Amino acid sequence: MIDTRYLNFRIENRGGAYFVQFQADDSPSIEEPFEFEVKPEGRLSQVIRRIEEDRCSGDDLRDVGTQLWAGLTSGKVKTAVGQEREDKTSFFQVRLKLPPELEYLPWETLCDEAGAFLAEYSRYCVIRDTDADGTTWSPKAEQVSLVQLLAAVPEGSGLQVETELKNLQTIVAKLANVGFRPLRGRVTPDLLAEGIKSCRDGIFHFIGHGEIDDNEHVKIRLNGDNVLNFWIDAEPFSANFTDSDLVLAVFNCCKGGQASTRRSFGAIGKLLRWKGIPAVVAMRYDVGDDVAIRFSNAFYNALFEGPDAGRVDVALQTARRTLYRNSTEDTKRGFITPVLYHVRGHYKLFSPVSLQTSVRPRVLSIEPIRLPKALVEATRKGRCIPVVGANVVSLPRDRSTSTDLPLRALIENLANASQYPDPSMLELAERAGFSEVVFQSVAEHFADERKRYSLIEAIQDLCSGLSPSPAHLTLATWPTPALFYTHFDGLMEVAFQQQQRTPITIYRLDAPSDVRKGQVLILVRGTITDSTSIVLTERDHDNLSDVIDRLPPTIEQLTTSQLGRSVLLLGVNPRDPIVRKLSKKLIKPGGTQGPSYFVSPDFTAADVAYWKALDVEWVRAEPQEVIASLTAALHE
Repeated sequence: MIDTRYLNFRIENRGGAYFVQFQADDSPSIEEPFEFEVKPEGRLSQVIRRIEEDRCSGDDLRDVGTQLWAGLTSGKVKTAVGQEREDKTSFFQVRLKLPPELEYLPWETLCDEAGAFLAEYSRYCVIRDTDADGTTWSPKAEQVSLVQLLAAVPEGSGLQVETELKNLQTIVAKLANVGFRPLRGRVTPDLLAEGIKSCRDGIFHFIGHGEIDDNEHVKIRLNGDNVLNFWIDAEPFSANFTDSDLVLAVFNCCKGGQASTRRSFGAIGKLLRWKGIPAVVAMRYDVGDDVAIRFSNAFYNALFEGPDAGRVDVALQTARRTLYRNSTEDTKRGFITPVLYHVRGHYKLFSPVSLQTSVRPRVLSIEPIRLPKALVEATRKGRCIPVVGANVVSLPRDRSTSTDLPLRALIENLANASQYPDPSMLELAERAGFSEVVFQSVAEHFADERKRYSLIEAIQDLCSGLSPSPAHLTLATWPTPALFYTHFDGLMEVAFQQQQRTPITIYRLDAPSDVRKGQVLILVRGTITDSTSIVLTERDHDNLSDVIDRLPPTIEQLTTSQLGRSVLLLGVNPRDPIVRKLSKKLIKPGGTQGPSYFVSPDFTAADVAYWKALDVEWVRAEPQEVIASLTAALHE
């Protein structure tokens, strides 16, 4: 990895006179006056106004950038900076700690004595430092290899969101330890809060609109419960990120990085930094679709690939250089539009793992937990048969808030699209832990209102941007004779494909193939890739329930006919009626089976009472933790 060095500039206002303090790395600081014309009616103010109003020329950008650089680097500071820049191998972070009244200046235009913008160099990145003196970041995310990219796309933006989402999905699909989750449809403040809460050690990417009102308040466009356009002020918007586990937030929308001349916390980027997110990227000017898409593609390609993958400073500089190289008469200020707020410290936020280079998935480098010895032994001997559900990726931290986000997102989108008549019932049922039943009801209503083919198409559209999580990819490598998958999102199929494995796939329980010839993948509710198999509505589930009552012996015997086989329920809801009925067929206490296990971080006494008849052993843990521990055991 390239070495990192710091060029730290701090500007202070002392009785109306400005001074700049320069410090290279941790060396003693040097002070000189900050020589820059800041008069409201001065020549440079007029140039800056042209930049703000998008009436500027390339010469205007270079003019301001040169004057800002000269103001920062005068006298002894100029000599010291010149000496540091003789290092031609390190990566330099040009860190700016500014008084509130100077934050509005276009510092990203900084242009050195050679007439080159710092944005042109591959080894320089202008960063706005918003932290107290001595603040550094403890990089917990580097020890966690599972990263999720949550892309929030409020409905009705009119932007080319499909292009940007497809690019993101393509980039993420190359990685073994980065998952992609689009948050689409009616993105209300509540839905956004749930998505952020579930995105652990993740990246938040926003595609949409921002604006500044007459009071210079930054506002972000979301959706309301009953309105398409819900403009929320930056400060209540940023409350969604308090105590989040995000390592990076990117706002690919207009003016999210615009600093206010009146209020020190006007920019959403600065607000989120103070909420504890180590790195925030925001746009300070209006940004068109072409620039936004080019920025996103360049930024994430650099963030996820190459020798400096995981470094947001290097990725942002790569994106700025890309925008500069491709600038036109209409996009001259595009390369100065992205603003980076970042706490000083370790800049490698995480370590992406390419599917092409990973021998086995380094997907869940979580501290292994203690598991029953019989379960570990069954997994090693190929006797463990997982029954996997939608919650294998991430379960909610408490049942009262939400169920797994993908299912919740499907429910909300379908309910909104079909004007579901009883939203209060949805909330009550979800709180009680019956999200699968809620989904069936909403799907039934949608199909009745808009026909079944429209329901399937809507589901396919909503799931099209999903990629297999590291948990899916890891499960696809296990030496298990069979795997039952109870969700219809198609991710388990793709996971096997990406791991270059070809199990016998059963799309319908009433039409099994010959399961004696190899590993078997049973899609209990079908899949979005086969519209004839997918189980969605209440009537679909009634039919599936009847099929399970008459489950073909070849499927039932996958768990019952071989000595010592164990059923492992992972990421399924203990109150899902289909899971309950299927388990009664697969688990036969008192016979020649091995013990069966139910993994859940928040099972209740009522759950234990129901499942007692099947003699399951409960494991209170997140599915990811169990998958990580069992995978580690396989390779010991």
